[in-house]
Amino acid sequence: MRVDLRPRHPGRVLLDEFLEPMRCSREELAHELGWAQKQLGELIAGELGIDPDMADDLARVLGTNRYLWLQLQARYSTWLAEQRRDRPYKMAA
Repeated sequence: MRVDLRPRHPGRVLLDEFLEPMRCSREELAHELGWAQKQLGELIAGELGIDPDMADDLARVLGTNRYLWLQLQARYSTWLAEQRRDRPYKMAA
């Protein structure tokens, strides 16, 4: 039996591992990143994925590297694709 735990969305990692421990508000981070607050909010909510430009911004502001963010996104996106692939197809009645 294969058990694949759902990986955390990169936005959740951002919230749990960076924003909360740093006691940084979303508004402050959005400003530092040069992003709209809506964009950051959508990322944290898991409604938006990370692209290479966003990964560069996060790396610059948070002192990480772009590959951390890109790998988190790739892992999450791959897991979602596997879930869709493994779901049995149901024909409409």
